[in-house]
Order: sequence, then C-alpha cells, then structure tokens
Amino acid sequence: MKITTEEFILKFHSLTGTTVGERQKSFHLFLNGIGEREHSELNFNLLMPKTPLEEKLKVDALIYFKRISELLEILKSENPILIEKILRISSWLVPEAFQNVSGEELTNSILPHISFNAKVKLLNKLALNIKNPEKGDEYFKCIEEKYGFYLASKLIPCCSLDLIMKCIKVNRLKIMPRHLLLIIMKQPAITELILKELKGTGKVDPASEYKNVFKYLAKNDITLFLKLKKEYNVSLQLGWRITDKYVKNNKEAIIKSPDNYYSTFHNKQIAKSMNQSFPEMYFNMFPTSVNNFTNQYDKLITMCNNLPKRICNVELLLKTFERIYGSNLWDNSDYINLTLLNMLSKEYREIIVKIEKRPTSITEEKWYSYMATEISIPYLKKTITLSSNIQTRAELISLLVETCKINSDKKALAKLCTYMVTKHRNDHISVRLAFIKTIKKSFKLGDLEEEHWTPINELIEIFLLNEEQFFHESDFIEGYVYYRLKNKMDIKEQLKKYIKASYNSNYNIIKEKPEYEKKCLLVFGELIPEVHKGTTSLESSSLQFLCALIDWNKRHPDDQVSLSNYLEFIDKLKCNLKENGCGYQTEPIIKTCILKLNAESEVRKEILKYYLMKNTNVDSAILMFLLKTEPLTIKESISDVTRLVFKMYWARSHTLFWNACKYYTHLEIPQNIIDICKNSPDKDVEEHEQSSVISIAIMALSCLMSNEEFNNFIKPYYPTELTADSKSAEGKRMHTFQQSIGKCLKNVKPASAALESISVFCKGDYLKLVQSSLYSLCSNINENKLISLFNELSGRAVSIRKHALHLTLRVLDKQNVYTILKKFMDTEKNASMRKFIFKSIFNFFVQNPSDYSWEILIVNMKAVDVNDKEAVEILMQSDKIPRQYFIKYLLFTWNIIENAPDSQGNKEPHFSQLLGNIDSKNINLLPKEFCQKIIDTYFLKNVTGLTHFQSHVNTFVCKYIIYCDSEEEQESRLNANFEIMKNCASTKCENLERRAELWNYISDILKCFCMQYLVNDCTNIRILKKFTELWKNSFPRHKAISEFLHLEFTLIYIEKLSVPEIGKKLGEFCDELANLFGNIVVPVFSKKVIFFYKYFLPDDNDCLEKFSLIENLLQPDPSIACLILTIMLLDNENLNKEETKAQYERIIEVLEKQTDPTIQIFYNNHIRGTTTLDYYY
Repeated sequence: MKITTEEFILKFHSLTGTTVGERQKSFHLFLNGIGEREHSELNFNLLMPKTPLEEKLKVDALIYFKRISELLEILKSENPILIEKILRISSWLVPEAFQNVSGEELTNSILPHISFNAKVKLLNKLALNIKNPEKGDEYFKCIEEKYGFYLASKLIPCCSLDLIMKCIKVNRLKIMPRHLLLIIMKQPAITELILKELKGTGKVDPASEYKNVFKYLAKNDITLFLKLKKEYNVSLQLGWRITDKYVKNNKEAIIKSPDNYYSTFHNKQIAKSMNQSFPEMYFNMFPTSVNNFTNQYDKLITMCNNLPKRICNVELLLKTFERIYGSNLWDNSDYINLTLLNMLSKEYREIIVKIEKRPTSITEEKWYSYMATEISIPYLKKTITLSSNIQTRAELISLLVETCKINSDKKALAKLCTYMVTKHRNDHISVRLAFIKTIKKSFKLGDLEEEHWTPINELIEIFLLNEEQFFHESDFIEGYVYYRLKNKMDIKEQLKKYIKASYNSNYNIIKEKPEYEKKCLLVFGELIPEVHKGTTSLESSSLQFLCALIDWNKRHPDDQVSLSNYLEFIDKLKCNLKENGCGYQTEPIIKTCILKLNAESEVRKEILKYYLMKNTNVDSAILMFLLKTEPLTIKESISDVTRLVFKMYWARSHTLFWNACKYYTHLEIPQNIIDICKNSPDKDVEEHEQSSVISIAIMALSCLMSNEEFNNFIKPYYPTELTADSKSAEGKRMHTFQQSIGKCLKNVKPASAALESISVFCKGDYLKLVQSSLYSLCSNINENKLISLFNELSGRAVSIRKHALHLTLRVLDKQNVYTILKKFMDTEKNASMRKFIFKSIFNFFVQNPSDYSWEILIVNMKAVDVNDKEAVEILMQSDKIPRQYFIKYLLFTWNIIENAPDSQGNKEPHFSQLLGNIDSKNINLLPKEFCQKIIDTYFLKNVTGLTHFQSHVNTFVCKYIIYCDSEEEQESRLNANFEIMKNCASTKCENLERRAELWNYISDILKCFCMQYLVNDCTNIRILKKFTELWKNSFPRHKAISEFLHLEFTLIYIEKLSVPEIGKKLGEFCDELANLFGNIVVPVFSKKVIFFYKYFLPDDNDCLEKFSLIENLLQPDPSIACLILTIMLLDNENLNKEETKAQYERIIEVLEKQTDPTIQIFYNNHIRGTTTLDYYY
C-alpha cells in the first residue's frame, strides 16, 4: 500500500489504544500493512514526535524502514534510552552503516558529535560486528590518534593479532574477559600465546580474571583446557556432558594417569563413562606402596560411593586392594570405618563385625549397632539399664533406632517403639527426644506402619501432657497423614491437630506427593474456620492458608486452586488490609490476587481499592503491572498511587515508575502526577518524611516534565550565594529542594538542556549537591557542547577546577584536552591544583601514551615539589608507565630525585622503588653511562650495613650483568664488578663486626644473582656457571660454605629435576663435602636444604614431597653424612609426621638398623625430641 509522508504523519499522530502495548501493536500493524520497500521517499525529517512514546515509535519506524542515516542521527540525541534502542540492532546496522565509513570519517564526522557514553557503546558494538581486521586496525589507529588509547582499546576484539599483541606488550593492556573470549573464538590458535602475554603484564591473573574463557575452552577444546588448567591452576570442575564426551574418546590416557583427570571431571559421570574400564582406572589411583594407602583412603572410598549401582563398590575396593598389596583390607583394622561399613550389604556386614577386630576409632556400642538386631538390641538395652547418666542413655537410645535402620528391620523398630512407651515413658525428656529425633532422621515417616504409629503417637501425647517443648509434632503429624492417605484412611482428625499445633504456620505439607498435598489443602480449607472459630488465630491462619494456596498455584500452573472459592478467607484478608495496610505477611497474597485474579473480579477490585488506599509497604512490581495492563486504574487512583510511590524505599523503583508513566500522556497520567508534585507534595506528611517526599517529587518532575518546563520550575531554587542557609526554616526547606534538584538534573532529556542549571549549581556549598549529576550529564552530553562548560568551570574555585579538569581528560578529544591543559598549566598558581594537574596528566599519559602527552608530562614533572609526599608517590609509579616510555621516564625521574635537596633522607627509598621496577626486559635499554654511574656511585660504596637500598643496587648490578645481550660485554661486566666484590671482601677490618658487615654485602650480591634464576627463571646458564667459577677461585669453600651451597643448589635447581632426582643428587653432594670437610658440614647443608624447599618442591607445604626428597637421600648403602642429614631434616618443625606417617616410619626403620654410634646418638636424640639444629653446633 502506497502512502505519502503527510498521510503517514497523520496516522502516526492518531494511534489508538489505552495501553502502550496496544498503541505499539497498532503502529506495527500499520507498518506491516504499508510494506517496507515501497516507501524510500518518506521524509522522516517532517515527522516531529509530540510525546515520549512517539519518540520511541519514530525510532521503531526508522528501524523498520532501515533508514541508516536517520538512525545514526539518533546517536546525537543525548537520550540514552533511544541510543540503547538503536544499538540493539547493531548486527545489521553496524555492517551496513559503517561499510564505507573510513577511520577519518568516524573520528571527524561522527564521534565528535555524540556523547562519551554513546561513543563507548558504539565502539563496543563495532568491536563485535566488524569482521575485517584491517578495518578494525584502521579504526583503532584513527581513534587512538584523536582520542587516545583508552577509547581505541574498546575495538580490540576486531583488530589484527599483531595489533592486539602490540597493545599487550607495549601498553600492558588488560583485555576485558568478554573481549578476550571473542578474540579466542575468532583465533583459537593464539589462546596459549595471548594468555601468556597477559600474565606477563603483571596486571592479570588468568585463572581468576578469565573464567569465562576457561569455561569456553572446556566445552570446545578440552585438551587445551586441561593443559592450561594445570599451568594456571584453574579451579573449575567440568559437567557431566563434557566429561562423558572426553572420557569415551580418551579412555587409555585416563587409565594411565587418572590423577590428572579425576579432580577435574564430573566424579560420578567419569565412572559411568569409563564403564567396564573403570576398575583399571581405579587400580591406577592406588598408591604403589601400602604405607601410602592411608593418605589416599578417604579419596578412594569416596570414589566407590560415587559409583553406579551396577558396579559393586565394596567388592571393587577390596579386590583392588588385594590385587595391589597382596593382602586383605580387613586385616588392618585402621582401614575399617563407618563409611565402609555403611557401604556393605547387610549379610556381609554382619559377618565382618563378628569376625573382625573393632577399630579403636569406633566405640563398642556403635560397633554393636552394626550387628544383626537379634544381637545389637539386647546388648544395647542391657547397657541402657546399667547406665544412670542421662546423656549416655540418650545416645544409646539413638543407637537402638540406628541399628534398626542399618539392618532395615521395621519389625524390630515396632518392638522398639513399644519398648520406649512402656519402659521410658517417664524417662528424662532428652532420652525421649533422642528417640523421636533419630526416627525422624533415620526413617521416612510416611513409610511407617500402624504398629509404629500407635506407640509413637502415644509418646508424642506424653510430651504434650507434660507441656514440654516439642518442636517435631507437625513433622510427625505430616508423616502420619501421609501413611493414612496411602492407606485411604480419613485424615480430618490429624489435620485438626496439625492446625492446632502451636509451632506450625505452613499448610503446604507432603509436597513430594502433589495429589496428597492438594487433598490436605482442600481439607485445611474446610477445617480452619471450624478449628479457630471465635479465636484470634482465625485471621492469621486464614492468611497462612491463602499463602499456601498461592504457593501451590505457583508450583502447579496446570492444576490451580481458585482463591475465589475461599471468600471467607479473602474477607479476613480485606479486613486486615483495611485496618493495617499491606504488611510483610499479606504482601505476597495481595500481590497474587492483583496479578493473577481476573481484572473484572469483584474480589480483586475490592482488594486493589484497599491496597491503593491503605498500603504502606508498596511493591513496585504491582504498580508497574497495573500501569502496563490497567493504566486506567492508575489514572483513577493517581493521588493514591503517587502517595504510594512517595513511600517506596529504593530510588531505582521511583525512577523506573516515573519513566514508565511518561508514555501515558494520552491518559494525562504524567500531567496529573506533575500537578500533584508541584503543589506542596509534602503537605500532610510527617516532618521526618518531608525531605524524602520532596526528593521523590522532584525526581518525578525531572522525569515527566519537558526540559523547558523543568528548567523554569527550578529557576526559583537557583543558589544565589556561595553558602547555604542552614539556620532558618525557610533556608532549610530551600536547601532540601536544592539538594533534590541537584540529584535529579541527570534525568533531563536531552542532557545538554541542563547545561545552564548545572553551571549555576557548580559553586560553593552546592557543588556536592550536583556532583553526581555533573558527571552523569557530562557523559551523556555531546562532546562538541561541553567545551564551553569546561572553559567556564575552569575559572572557578579550586574544587570546581579539579572536577572540570578530570572531566576534560575523560570525555574530550586529545586536541581539546591539550588546549585546556595548557591553559591550566600557564595560569594555575594554586599548589593543590598544580599537584592535581600533575596527577591527572600522569593518569592521562598512562592511558594515552604519545609523544605530545609525554612532553606535557615532562613539563609537569619538572615542577614537582620533591618534599610533597603525595606528589612524589605519584612520581614513583614507574611500574605503570608504558614500556616504550619507561626508560625516558626512569631517567628523568632519577635525575629529579638526584638533584633535589634531601634534608629528610628520602632519596634512597625513592631510588629503591625506581630500581625495583627495572626488569629483565627493559634493563638493556638503559644507557650504559647511566648504569655505570649507579655502579660507580652506589655499588659497594660506604659500606656501613646492608640497607634496603643497597640490596636493590646489588639486584640492579646482577640484572645488568645477566641480561646483557652480548656475551663479550657480559663477561666484561661480570669481571669488572666481581673485581669490585673481591676488593671489598679483602678490605682489612679492625674488628669482627665490620668484617661481618662487608661479608653480608658480598653474600647478598650472590643471593641476588641466584634469585634471577630461582624466581625469574632466567635461562642464561653460561653466565651463572662463569660466576660460580669466579666465586670458587676467589673465595675458598671453607670460608664461605653457605654461599657456596647457595650457588650449587641454584645450579641443581635450573636442571629442573624431579623431586626424587634432587634428593639423590643432594645425597651425593653431601657425601662429597663430608669427605672433604668432615660431618661438621652437615648442619649448614641441612639448613640450606630447608631454605631451598620452596624452589626444589612443587609445593613446599606438601609434606609428602618433603619426605620424598628425604627418602631419596637414603641410597641402598647411605653414608654417615646422609644419615645425619636425614635426621636433621626430620627434626624440621615444619614436617607434619602424622600426615606422612607411612613415609616417616619407613625412614625410621632404616635409621633403627644403623649401628654406627654417631648415628645412634643423633637418632636417639631425635626420637626423644631433644634435638634442634642449634644442638649440633
């Protein structure tokens, strides 16, 4: 159907319908009727929306006709709702709209004319929808050039791999998790590389930061996931589908190394998927030695419990144990526990508890409870008769019930119930409660029979007759009702008791059986008025019953029980609502009545009437529902509704409701609310609520008025002075309005319409009132409209100038930023502001590194007052500087600190911080002259005690040597600096204290050298060996044994041996030294081994690993030195000998066989606990 622009506009302005949904439907039917392709000539510039709803519908029309140029114009509207609406269609809008848009056009013709928030949202959509990496790179570079790196980084997912890696390495970019996932989905081959680079920035822990990526890999590349899980220590257990798929395709690998997989995969599914192969996998989970079995026992028995029923779990455990260790598991009572006994069949368990020795961890009474009831019950009864202790009798009574449960013997339980009523009816309440509670825990009450229920009910009556506290009556009544329903017996008397039970308020019973639950509900509905007739409990029970009906209807939408069948209960609800308003208990009932009952129902109408009149506890969901489906009800009760919104607690609820109301101008709902809010909204309101009501009313006006109306309304409240009047009543009221206006300016649409107001409020006491709106508006106002505001604010008080500068850096392009910055730098005299300028420029440079921002930063760095602690703290953050500027920054900062006066002795701490940020990647970029100057000035100079700074200098010198690219230059540096060390060490000292100070320096240098290999994983072994050679030639081993060991242990570490291999190598090395110097060397050796645990062992807190190392010191024929070393390592207080009992006992067994007197002295002292390392000196 062909239609002209004029006809379209006429129809657009004459839509019909009461609700917004009806009008939208009417409009979309109209659009579908005229077709899409035939109306390219429609001129939408002539279509001027008159209401907020028409604004939305115009956007719908533009989307329908795919009018791309007009849609892009919406980005300039400064209306976040409309901008969000068009960006939702980015999947087709972005490819079509930006197909022929160059990077220069984007940055010069589009971005300068939209707001900061619109820029960010648009760039996020571009990142998702640009498929060509070349175009992504072009956009990135143009945006980086105009706006800086921060905004450009939003495009990272659509850029080329080279650009992404450059941003990570050079700018130390921390990629957002969703962006990283997009990159990996596009280029899965780079997953390992990009995660490694991100971790290398030092800003990211992949395991915690990128869980979404690891979840994706688990579903799509399980092999890579397993590899990365181990590398990054990812804590993630896989679901049953992934487990099933992987296990079926990789059974051999899992059987071979089950420990690598079991903790990662779904424990129950892995057994199902392995199927017949599971026993072999289970076999390989067992330790090779029975002595290690205890440490794995809990895990192995848990695995058995997770097995499908078709696999005999206990039999598998027993057979595997015998197959590996050649003995019966039952022969060791330490392995028998309650978990294992519960896994056994009844017949097998009876045999085991008869013939096997009771473990010491299980009491005799508990052990008997696992025997047949013919044995256990007489024994336990006899024990009860002999006990006078109440607590003991209660425990034994519980065991009587448990033995019936263990043996699945309900006949014995029936006799036991009769026994309780006859023998213990007058026993202490603790004993009777123990019996009742254990029955409830051990048996499903509904499965008990009459022979159980008769004595149980009698026992419950005793509790009630004695007026004892008994909280389980309702549970047992529910169980008895289940039994009676199952046997088609009447339940009315039992439900009457249930209603009367003082501890009960829940009428949804027997939920596991819906037909029983519904039957009980219907009977409750008949009985409640009868049981509570004429009592005060009738009203509360009626409300509880209605809650139960609502709960039933929610869970059973296809089997509803109508509330209108219970008008007597509804009457109680209406009375309660009329008298008390909507309280906590009645809220869900009223909400259901309003949302679920037919709109024409008289019951619903009456409830709604009282709800809107009396309610003090409004639910925003009800008002939103009414507005959406029954706006005429809102219109008719607009005064009550507005009053209700004034009482809402959450500010977000107010805003959502007011914003929804603005689409109902055709019913004059916004106009009516505006009239109420304008005319003394706090009238007839208690004094303590007045400020809250005013605030909500102003919020309504800011959402519902046009920007012209709202600006005119607030003009009388514009502040005229810098300070607020907080003394007079009139001044306080004025301040309340100003405070509310300040918060609500952010709601003005378009945002730029609030520029005048925001400018007026930005002064004196009023800045804090408008601060949140200032930031919100500046993020939503188009960039080209903000420059005049920032220029104006930059001439005001210091606090305002700081906000102006901060916002300038955030939302303007670089050229405008530099212009405003230059203005500040040229004119600013205030010290606090100068410091803020420096801090802002520093942060801006970190996010947007460029030669120009570097030059600006340099100018400000020159002006830093080195005596200003806060300014220097900013200056010292060299670790944040992008890599390409790091060297320049470090040299410049060093020069500032070095040339500044140092009356407070702060230079060395500052130098330490700078030196600490020099790493292996950038030390080679430092000028040789600078490095040599540090060495000449500070390395081993003025040695008076090893300080933090001197240690940093030592580390710097070691890095300077180790990470040199040229072998020739590297050796030259090593020889030169080693010569300085030798000269320092050979300095003649007058006293021992001075000699110790010098040696501490030398020792620290050696440790710093080794640290590059132990911590930083340096791979240049050649220079370490050269250093070791120089050390050995310069310092005899007997004069520096600890340092010599440190070097040799570092050489062992870099071989990357297994723990057993390290233990063997240490034993051989210990023998070699003992042959040279005697056993006196062993204590020093043991101290150094303990220190190196953190490097030698994968987990230095793992006692199993430590014992593995110690055991391998004991070769088939261990030397005296190795045996002494073993004992000394056993003496280490960090070893948990209980946790590693089996390994410890094996080592002790070897030591006991030794006959050498020296070993026996050490061994016996160890056994008696009298040895420490100090003992051996």
